[in-house]
Amino acid sequence: MEYRTDQVLPSFDDRWYIAPFAAYTWADQGRGTDDGVGYGLSVGKPINEWFNLELRGTFTKLVSENLQELSESELNELANAERTRGYQGTGDFEVGDLAIDGLFFFNRGKVQPFLLGGLGVISDDFSCDRTEANTVGGCENASSKLSFMAGAGAGVLVPVSEYVSLRVDGRYRYDDNSADIRNESDFGDWIVTAGVSIAIGTGGRPSR
Repeated sequence: MEYRTDQVLPSFDDRWYIAPFAAYTWADQGRGTDDGVGYGLSVGKPINEWFNLELRGTFTKLVSENLQELSESELNELANAERTRGYQGTGDFEVGDLAIDGLFFFNRGKVQPFLLGGLGVISDDFSCDRTEANTVGGCENASSKLSFMAGAGAGVLVPVSEYVSLRVDGRYRYDDNSADIRNESDFGDWIVTAGVSIAIGTGGRPSR
């Protein structure tokens, strides 16, 4: 097989990639849940030396918080919320989102920091706990199928071989909560993810 010596190689690794990851979510207090772990997958492609485009999905389960573990100030905030919004109920959330993200790289060297931003849709499924308080207060299961979602944050990518890079990022996620679950107009969660990015195919450019 002959190789063309006059072929112009790209100045960046332009292969498609998949990026599985684990996630940790610091849940909005309005959800009434503990923080939780989740998982997800991104599929993406570098568009040029400074920009990647990704399709990203994440799933997280957030378990109802234990009221006995709350501080006095947190209990007071909960009581104030119920006075202004009515009884909110306690329960678990299953949260799934799907977004298109843009990653803006500062360089493509051995350590590659980036900023990120994205828009998408999010589904919130809320299941009431089976408690006397929920029965008396009138807690109702609810689902918000296609709420608007937006996110922004930063991260770093570290290539370790021709095919594999380590990746960590953190972001703030805005959730429009179109169903007004727990009488909240929206939610804001902080999410950190860690995983790997796996390039598909051959011909990657070594990191400089």
